Amino acid sequence: MLPWVTAACIITPIIGVAGMALNGELLYYLYRNRLDARLYHFACVISALNSFYFAFLVTIMVDVGAFVDGIFLGVMYGPVLFHLPAWISPDLFSAAFEAHVHTLWQATMVICMPDEDLRNDMATSASVLHETNHSEFHVFGARIFDEKRLSVLDIVMYDFIPSFTASYALFAVSAYQIRAKLRSIGGSISAKTEQMQRRFFRAQIAQVMLPLLLPSIPFGAVILGIIIGAKEMAAIALLFAVVMWPIPAYTALLLLSFVRKTTKATPRKKVHHESISFNIRAYSQVSYQNISIKSSTKR
Repeated sequence: MLPWVTAACIITPIIGVAGMALNGELLYYLYRNRLDARLYHFACVISALNSFYFAFLVTIMVDVGAFVDGIFLGVMYGPVLFHLPAWISPDLFSAAFEAHVHTLWQATMVICMPDEDLRNDMATSASVLHETNHSEFHVFGARIFDEKRLSVLDIVMYDFIPSFTASYALFAVSAYQIRAKLRSIGGSISAKTEQMQRRFFRAQIAQVMLPLLLPSIPFGAVILGIIIGAKEMAAIALLFAVVMWPIPAYTALLLLSFVRKTTKATPRKKVHHESISFNIRAYSQVSYQNISIKSSTKR
């Protein structure tokens, strides 16, 4: 196995575990503390759950991408794929992973499940490129140009480009409207509130831009390879491992940095215990006063 493939196989699970750990910490922090904006609190919880699942799939699938012989490959080295029950196809599991990776834009990767001839071609190309055996991986992908089946060019032209364009346009319009709204109310709120609103605005920009910008790098490299007619792009695997798969970890770090600054550290159990102790003290004082009054009356 080539050194860069080995490096990608080592880096990918580590990144996945880090993503699960950070999103687990975010979920615990959100459970122990509360945000003033309840809707944003729920949005953070949903984002953390989604990112945790993404990181889990990254860990167990160990997807090492490749671009060779006019085929875009997802070479899966995850050991879990070799121990699935007989009724679960590795193709379906891989398709579910690919669909989740691109969940912001599309879920059409199931159509790319290869037939027997294409599977053999992909397995041969992957084994030659990675210098490994067929028995060590599962392969998944599509040809760049294919008249019989859905091709990578079809996905790029009718899926990636329209959905990315729509996502960027919607984000730009929303960011402009939020910015204009913040400027319009700037004079009617306190400096502290204005600072918090601006911090929230910057966090929202970063949170939305991460899943848009980062995947654009490896996918842009693939599109560039198609345009220039490259026969293979071996380094695409490390590009995915360093840029694409850490997205859950990056998102969790971003949310943690913002949530920690805006939450009120009021653990639920602590407040409950303090109220109980206060009630006990108040009851003891009232009881003592009643006893004192009764004693003085008898005298």
